[in-house]
Amino acid sequence: MPAIEREVVVRAPLGFHMRPMQRFIEIAGQFRAEIAVRRPAGPGVDGVEVDGRSIFGLMELAATQGTVLTLRANGDDAPATLDALEDFFKRGFDE
Repeated sequence: MPAIEREVVVRAPLGFHMRPMQRFIEIAGQFRAEIAVRRPAGPGVDGVEVDGRSIFGLMELAATQGTVLTLRANGDDAPATLDALEDFFKRGFDE
C-alpha cells in the first residue's frame, strides 16, 4: 500500500510542544504504520521531515500555532493512523 498524507494545522496557542508531542507518540504507538511529519520551508524557516515516533524529531519541527504540517503514514493501518492523529490536531491537543 502506498503512503498517504494529510495536512494538519497546529491550533493550540502554545504550539506543538512537549506534552502534545508525547501524546502524539502514544497515539502513533497504537498503530503499526510508519509515520513521518514534515514542516515545509518558508520565509526564514528550513523545511524538515522527521520520524513521527521520535520526540527529538518532533522537537525539530518547532511548530508554533498556525504551522501547517504534513503527516505521512505507510502501512496497512495508515488511514486509521492518520484519522487518529488528524483528530488529535483538530481537537487542539485537548488543551
